[in-house]
Amino acid sequence: MVRYPESKSSLRKPQHDYRLPGYYLVTINTYLKQPFFGDINRGVLTPTTIGKIAGRLWQEIPEHEPSVTLDAFILMPDHLHGILQLTRNVYDILATPERQQFQPEMHSLSMIVRNYKAAVTRTINQVVAIPPARIWQTSFHDRIIQEEKGLEAARWYIRQNPVNWRKEQWNEDF
Repeated sequence: MVRYPESKSSLRKPQHDYRLPGYYLVTINTYLKQPFFGDINRGVLTPTTIGKIAGRLWQEIPEHEPSVTLDAFILMPDHLHGILQLTRNVYDILATPERQQFQPEMHSLSMIVRNYKAAVTRTINQVVAIPPARIWQTSFHDRIIQEEKGLEAARWYIRQNPVNWRKEQWNEDF
């Protein structure tokens, strides 16, 4: 198995191959945690135009990356959480006739998130009259989900995120 080294400043686990099938909890923050995506009122996000774009393009990820299945997802004012399931082993693809055009690094979790962020930024720049100079924080956070109990816990965390929004805000101020 070939493993590509990650940079020393990477948030990824260096010993894990992020092209292999599995569930991943992904968190992506906006630049300087600015509330570009909307506002939460009574546990429900009222999305801005930017928030609607970010949510719609998240749902379209499997159209561009057939090896991805979407699971739980929540858009918050200044970040999003989503569970992505990588379903196709790149090493199985390498053993098929289509392997000559296949580039395994193109199907890594990092590349999927990078493509998503680029698509959102590109669309916002086309649609919003005065788009923000920067939308995203550099990189993203991930958690590798290795068992059903962890998957259920991640889904619960995502569902509870809007309910806990004001508590999170209060805790950050102190």
